[in-house]
Amino acid sequence: MKYSKLEKEEELIEQLSKHSADLVSFFLVACNDELWIEFYPNSMKAFFKWLTDAHIHTNLPYHFFHQVIPPTYQNMEFLKAFIPLDLTIKSGEQEYFFNSLLLSHHSYYFRRRIMKECPHVERRILKIDGILPQTMEVIEKFVLKNIAEDVWKKPHEELWALLKDLEILGFASLREAWERVLHRYINRNNVVEILIKAHHQSLPLLKNGCIEFINQLDWGMRFLVTSINHLSIEFLNYNATALEVFSVLSPYITHLTFSGAMAANPYFKMITNRTPHLIGLDLSESTIFSDYLVDLPPTLQELCLSHCPWVNAESLNTLANTCPHLFKLDLSSNEHLNYGIWPHLQHFKQLKILDISRCLQINDNDLKMIIQACPYLVELSLVNCQKINSEAFFHLGRLLSNLSALNFSRTLLTDAALIDIMMHCKNLYFLDISRCDSLSEKGVLEGIKSCPSIKKIFLKHSFLSKNGIEQIRNIFPYLELETE
Repeated sequence: MKYSKLEKEEELIEQLSKHSADLVSFFLVACNDELWIEFYPNSMKAFFKWLTDAHIHTNLPYHFFHQVIPPTYQNMEFLKAFIPLDLTIKSGEQEYFFNSLLLSHHSYYFRRRIMKECPHVERRILKIDGILPQTMEVIEKFVLKNIAEDVWKKPHEELWALLKDLEILGFASLREAWERVLHRYINRNNVVEILIKAHHQSLPLLKNGCIEFINQLDWGMRFLVTSINHLSIEFLNYNATALEVFSVLSPYITHLTFSGAMAANPYFKMITNRTPHLIGLDLSESTIFSDYLVDLPPTLQELCLSHCPWVNAESLNTLANTCPHLFKLDLSSNEHLNYGIWPHLQHFKQLKILDISRCLQINDNDLKMIIQACPYLVELSLVNCQKINSEAFFHLGRLLSNLSALNFSRTLLTDAALIDIMMHCKNLYFLDISRCDSLSEKGVLEGIKSCPSIKKIFLKHSFLSKNGIEQIRNIFPYLELETE
């Protein structure tokens, strides 16, 4: 309303240009009003120029400009004529023309270069080398329309080449569109080859599509969905197909899983020793201790022994000698472990992450021995360990001050113990206190106040009221709360 008194279009542009927030608010309404745009084309042209120039020249945060992108694309049909193509990109002998604000929205690579190289030049020109002309043509159309047109028409060989360019230039949404097209080419004969390419080029959608396809086949193995940098396989048996596929994928595998008596087979030793980049080994629900465990690669870093009845002091000592660089150990759901076991954890000299969840037998004395045996822990999970009371929790905070992640879900953690832990653990950034019924809203609030490093808290099936959760969010807006 305060601009409605202005009689001339030039006055409107001048006044709004002096008030950034007002200009954006005005723009967001105006770009959805085709009739207004028809009557005031000079204003829309001026708004786009101001937004484009201000994105490069001002110190306003990127999210300030980000809000104008969706309505721009939604109304591109009648806004296109007003968008300045202020940036020229030279690739080889070709030139391509872009709006720098829209291009920055799609590519962090170009955003960084635009902000670094273009603020103080009269003509905005960027040069790039080694990028295919087909890639630049696709990008030019995509940035203007926000739609990857006719991707499905391209042969898959060309798509692979274009994907390499997009990885360099950082067009995530375009890469996803092309991944979906490549997914159509997956079949029984090429799925392993495509999986390797997707893993090597960090293409999660395509990689997971290959995993889903393979897991429907009776190949004697199952692939697990992991982070894009990892490749994880569970052996179900050692048939010819499983071994053949392993021989192809062994240079890329990072995690292996064996259950039942699979580790007692000679193929287990062959497989683990022919996986040069093996990081993690999952033996959960394996039934016997295998002599082949003494021949594990010494570089192994992660070991899961959940639900393993054979775990005892002797086997732990053996594994500690075999895997001197182990930093992550999972002993969850082993209710047979007792006070005679815990001191032997000291032999894992580099242990940083320990999971003893659902070891229902663990009491105060057990936890004290674990803390003393593992003084360098940074992550600890105690899910459903309900025999631990406040006394041991107080030892935890004071003796393991380097902890950065703690899972107390379904424990009897009290307010006083929580506050003490969060006061002493100055690096704590993740905390799970789901279903901790002994805690109160006041205790959680005081704990957060005493731990400025905390970034994320799980409160699923929480004891906190909606008002309590809202209070925490209002006081600590930076804090990520998971309540469902």
